[in-house]
Amino acid sequence: MDKKSQLLNEIKVRGGSILINPGTGAVLDATFKNAYLNVHQFCEDVTSKIAKEIKRQPPAKVTHHRHAANDYGEGRYCFRIYYNGRSTEIQMPGWELNEVRFVSGLNPFDFPRLYVDDSSWLWSFAVKCAVSDLLNKEDIDWDD
Repeated sequence: MDKKSQLLNEIKVRGGSILINPGTGAVLDATFKNAYLNVHQFCEDVTSKIAKEIKRQPPAKVTHHRHAANDYGEGRYCFRIYYNGRSTEIQMPGWELNEVRFVSGLNPFDFPRLYVDDSSWLWSFAVKCAVSDLLNKEDIDWDD
């Protein structure tokens, strides 16, 4: 089954219930290398969003460290990301970046979800959630 079919298959009725969050299932054929490259880009995206929020260029960079003990498994790899003494946990899918990095205008059913402190999000929303956690600020701009 190809990756898109795998994600769409999650939408089907299972045991009398419908999965509301497609993209939350297993990420087959994932690799740690892809997840590592993805989390690096994720940190760059989070750094950029923080710069917009605090209106200062350049802010301190968001960094990451592997946290294998907390891996969800099934193709997601755990990392902690850090900014100014705060951190949050990311479960990063191990597909190539263009198959994971959802941005506005794309079909959300084609992308797996990331987990930020145990809540599932598509990439662009995961960035905003991570920024909220790292800045300890709930009133971030969710519209850009």
